[in-house]
Amino acid sequence: MSQNSSMKTAQTTSVLPKLSDAVKAQLTDVLADLQDITDSGYRTYDLLSMIGKAVNGLGDEQVIPDLELMNIQNAVALAKRAVRYSKGWVLWLEALYHVMWIAVWTVAIMYRSNLFADFHAGPILHITMVGAVSGAVGASLRALGALYIHRLHLDLDERFTMWYVLKPVVGGVMGSFVALMAGLLLTGLGGSETSPAVVLLSAFGGMHEAWAMGLFQKYTEKVLGKNDPSVGGQNSPSAS
Repeated sequence: MSQNSSMKTAQTTSVLPKLSDAVKAQLTDVLADLQDITDSGYRTYDLLSMIGKAVNGLGDEQVIPDLELMNIQNAVALAKRAVRYSKGWVLWLEALYHVMWIAVWTVAIMYRSNLFADFHAGPILHITMVGAVSGAVGASLRALGALYIHRLHLDLDERFTMWYVLKPVVGGVMGSFVALMAGLLLTGLGGSETSPAVVLLSAFGGMHEAWAMGLFQKYTEKVLGKNDPSVGGQNSPSAS
């Protein structure tokens, strides 16, 4: 191992329990990679804790079990990919996608609030469409905030690219449901189904699209048996 790599390994191991020579030999590449992603700005607390738990209590002649070592290597590899992905062009493309959602629908709401009234005779469909638009805008606003945080922490998981594409759609469904409930209530009280209150409530509902998808994931995994220890399943990582 080069002198530079040795220095990096020494810096990383300084925050871990004392490592035996056998464990250091196992973790040579892992510790060098860990220092690289630490230098890039990635928060490595969870990875260091994972390694610390694996080596804590090992004797001088003992080594990390193969399964634990593989889990550590996989976690560090995922972190490296997250750093690379967070610095790449895909994150900016996703951000532009959400900006376009926000711009198009916000202009539609501002300059023609009755945009969908011409195409639907009944107020219920009108409420639903207004809520869907507002919910999609709310979901995209939250997605932009999440992408900004991922860029700061360099921890955007490439496996959730499609989820970011679907956020406005799921937000629109949430927004339409909220608008339908609130709009019908306001109409019953003599108000307008497209009042600012309905739009704001729908946008707020759209911002919580992850909650809806969390429930969907929970019940889907239950049906498929992924949460049942008897079939060896594990929960998938939650989306942002």
